[in-house]
Amino acid sequence: MGKPSLKTKSDWAIRAGLGIVLALGVWWADAAQGLMAAEPKGAANPAEAKPEEKLPLLKPEDPAVAAILASQPTTPLEKMRAAELLARLNRADLAKRLLKEVLDVKLDESQLADLGVELGSVFFMRLASRQELAPEAQQIRDAVFGAMKARLEDPKRLHMLIQQLQDPSFEKRQRAVAGLCEAHQAGAVALIAVLADPARQTEHPAIRSVLVQMGADAVGPLLACLEAPADRLKAEAAMLLAQMEVQEAVLPLQVLAVAETSSPPLRAAATQALRRLKAQMPSSPREVAELLYRRAFHYYTGQRVIPTDLEGRTRLWQWEPAQGRPVGQYLPVHQVRLRRAAQWARQAYELLPEDPRIRLLYLTTMLEEAKYSQGLDKPLAMGKDTPGDRAASFGLETLEAALRFALESRHPVAATAILEIMSRLNPSEAFLRRTSEPSPIVQALRYADRRLRMAALGLIMTIRPTSPYPGASYVVEAMEFFASSLGVRRALVVTGQAEAASALAGYLAEAGYTVDTAQTGRDSIRLLLNCCDYELVWLDASLRSPEPMVLVQQLRRDARTGDLLVGIFCQQEEYERTRRLAEADERILVFVRPYQPDLAKLDVARTLALAGPEWVGFEQRQQQAQQALHWIAQLAQEGQKLYDLHALEPTLLRALQVSSLASPAAKVLGSLGTPASQKALVDLASRGTHPVEIRQAAVDAFAQSVQKFGILLTAQQIERQYDLYNASRHLPAETQKILGQILDVIEGAVSLPTSPKQSAEKSQPLKKQGK
Repeated sequence: MGKPSLKTKSDWAIRAGLGIVLALGVWWADAAQGLMAAEPKGAANPAEAKPEEKLPLLKPEDPAVAAILASQPTTPLEKMRAAELLARLNRADLAKRLLKEVLDVKLDESQLADLGVELGSVFFMRLASRQELAPEAQQIRDAVFGAMKARLEDPKRLHMLIQQLQDPSFEKRQRAVAGLCEAHQAGAVALIAVLADPARQTEHPAIRSVLVQMGADAVGPLLACLEAPADRLKAEAAMLLAQMEVQEAVLPLQVLAVAETSSPPLRAAATQALRRLKAQMPSSPREVAELLYRRAFHYYTGQRVIPTDLEGRTRLWQWEPAQGRPVGQYLPVHQVRLRRAAQWARQAYELLPEDPRIRLLYLTTMLEEAKYSQGLDKPLAMGKDTPGDRAASFGLETLEAALRFALESRHPVAATAILEIMSRLNPSEAFLRRTSEPSPIVQALRYADRRLRMAALGLIMTIRPTSPYPGASYVVEAMEFFASSLGVRRALVVTGQAEAASALAGYLAEAGYTVDTAQTGRDSIRLLLNCCDYELVWLDASLRSPEPMVLVQQLRRDARTGDLLVGIFCQQEEYERTRRLAEADERILVFVRPYQPDLAKLDVARTLALAGPEWVGFEQRQQQAQQALHWIAQLAQEGQKLYDLHALEPTLLRALQVSSLASPAAKVLGSLGTPASQKALVDLASRGTHPVEIRQAAVDAFAQSVQKFGILLTAQQIERQYDLYNASRHLPAETQKILGQILDVIEGAVSLPTSPKQSAEKSQPLKKQGK
């Protein structure tokens, strides 16, 4: 069956129906009767027939809506127009149904593009802006815009248009110019490809003319050409940007004018372009390096405002060596800041490598860009002339200074990369105690970024300090945080309204969370600080003492809660005010409190979408908890005196209840030598609900503890173990074996008198009674 036609069939009725009903006062009943008149043909009994499903009947106060439905829109074009009219009349339910029907047809790319041409882009943008039509209206908008964009940017079409620029016919040439301008940046990139080809010089005058006519659409691609490897293309771009009076080109042109790597023709072209732009001619490379540094620093530290779209993205144009052409990408604004800062810092360093400020900025931005590019959870490549190799060549002193700068400017990804490089250079213990204040390595333990804190812990464990140093207590504090996981994804709802708390908690539970609730901000802080498993928190906008934004600021300042994803829910009339208060924090979602499961699922998804690549999810948190326990066990086995591991006992006891953490936690508890740790190990080993491997690890840890510290169990606890063994006759063999091993450890450490009750039953050793 073929795809439906987009041409109108009764489109006039949709437009005219509303006017007729309003102007002539036609009763709603007439329209309703028109909807009910159709009866399935050939049915012997109308009650048994299955009529074609129709839109629902209307209330008496809906005459205009009735007239629209009476027109029975059939083609996608008619349904789109009908849906837009229904949305205006506050019948989003009917409009969404029509939009879903359009989606279900699955129009091909050509039909979607035709639909976009017929209705215009403004129509789809206006429709998609209505939240009550989500997600159907947004899905149709994206599909139509994508199809229109693909048609305009089709390479074959662009190639044909560029060829037509040489046509003798003035009209054909003008149509070609118009077509290339319609393709926007894609048209500019296609023209630049011809400009870069020396074999097509006869076409270059026409190409230059069209690029200038394209105006703003050509600016980004032409600026990217200033980074191209070919000096001839750089010179072409320089002259065109000057002709277009693009002030943004001044700084890169100044770099080309003074760089030693620029050829004489390129320097001449850059100088000429600067004169045409009436820009200041640089007096020395140092002056340009200083300008580059200031620009890079302002971008990197967020002091320069960058325009963004509604989704917080901006388009970045760069020269792509692999493709040999300019490439534009829509990126989050922080990524644009980083890439621009890294580019300018590199250029500044090439011009003035002896400047320490430029050196630190270059090193920091280079490593952060490399970390994002190679993967935040992958080690940096250390091959020849890689960013990691270049960073290592600066030495530990410079790397430590760069680490301090990264921490102060709040760039945890850069700081993590620097710690990774430092760990490969084997710093000495002296780096931890240079001053009376905690060193940058130790300070990193109190930052909210989990990868950064783990990297700092890893480096300190590599250094293996043996004597006190400033901030040594931060190590145990950080290990306790990571090891405190209870092995579940956790969320918190904070509201004083019991009904809202119950409903929202239910929605989050359906998404896979273990949900806690709190009535006040103070209660929420207590819960959040005591558990590292919380991923998101939903706050009621009506909270007081403290208000939501004050509470969020408190959470952001604490390393244990700084990475939380935050949602603030409110009533419809409070939305705009609440959104304005929260817009400075990228990890806050403001939403109207959902009353339907479908809307709640959307809000959960939108809250999780706040998580950028820096955010650490559940699986990695469990890996970090295991690594922390491994380090704690390592410290415990070494018998060191620097860190007080007994402070970790409550955390370790809780970790025994988490299957993924129980074995390493048991190993550490075996080194503590406390009554509570021995009892917990015995209880875990005796519990048949746990896997045998975990129970065996608990027995081994108990044996280690007894061998080192002796029996710390009470007489009653020991007698209970005998009772458990003697009652295990019908339990699995592995359980009997483990219970027997526990008694072997006990009997190997101490001789116990036989109780009168057990002696009366049998004179042989107590543990044999179970066999």
